[in-house]
Amino acid sequence: MYTTLWNSFKNSNAQKAVIEFLVIVLSIIIAFSLDNWGENRRKNIRELQYLQQLNLDFKENERQLLGVLEQDQIRFEYSEKILSLLKEEPEASHKDSLARWIPFILSYSMYIPITGTYDAMLSSGDINLIRNIEVRTNIISFAGILKELQTHLHRFSSWTIDLLNSPAADDFFTVDMLLTGKDDSGTIDYGNMLRDRDFNRLITRLHVVSLNKISFHNGLLTEARKLKKNLMTEVGEQGLPIDFDTNRYLGKYEIAEGFYFYIFNENGQLRIRVTGQISANLYAESTTDFYCAISGEHIQFLLDDEKNTTGLVFIQNGQETTALKVE
Repeated sequence: MYTTLWNSFKNSNAQKAVIEFLVIVLSIIIAFSLDNWGENRRKNIRELQYLQQLNLDFKENERQLLGVLEQDQIRFEYSEKILSLLKEEPEASHKDSLARWIPFILSYSMYIPITGTYDAMLSSGDINLIRNIEVRTNIISFAGILKELQTHLHRFSSWTIDLLNSPAADDFFTVDMLLTGKDDSGTIDYGNMLRDRDFNRLITRLHVVSLNKISFHNGLLTEARKLKKNLMTEVGEQGLPIDFDTNRYLGKYEIAEGFYFYIFNENGQLRIRVTGQISANLYAESTTDFYCAISGEHIQFLLDDEKNTTGLVFIQNGQETTALKVE
């Protein structure tokens, strides 16, 4: 009986209908699979694009933070030196130092973060495209910390601007500008300036503001570096070798007669100083390429076939200056 029914089914239109139905179902399944595959592929591409842009953003965020932090640290150091002079009568030998310290203390720097990419991700919900939970958490954490810190930093910035617009600061700028271009007979009386109560108060307050800004910027830098490290891993970018040694770059490089770059190590940090100027930190981008965060210049060290340092190229505003190593 079953044989008769099967033979009847094979010869009927029901067989065609079942086959057509199965073909339709299979086509729908394949279409859904292809659509899901295509959607996942698009999401993966967008995720990679976000990660690559975030990686670039946080490299720049780190550079800017390092630059502002270094300026705050110098400002704090200089103001501390001036405050120590308030306890004694400044000597003639202090004149050159004060002429360098005071303008720097009365200068202003502010960190302006690059947040466009992660702001867009958070507002659109695209943050969920980031599959690595740690990276996603780091992004959200950094955004929250930055929002909190910006409240404090804006307050400090407001204080700084108010102080720089104070009569004491205004008096210094006026005197300084009036003396520009005059000979040694026209000098600023730093003794009277340091004895001035308003100027004393100005330096003290800027000293405190710099200390607070250093603390907040350091906290933000720690979070930015943590996120940058994870982003570099996600986009497959290699960091510097663990055994990377900068000692081979230490020395004296001649730009012109009597004018040199000095590369030295201070407390484990590679630094650069140009004849007659203050020193600054150098940060590695590769084993031979470095940048100065405080001013934006780049340094590329030149090596011979035996990896000995022969010179450096100083890059500023697209202009290159080569200096040969002499010591």
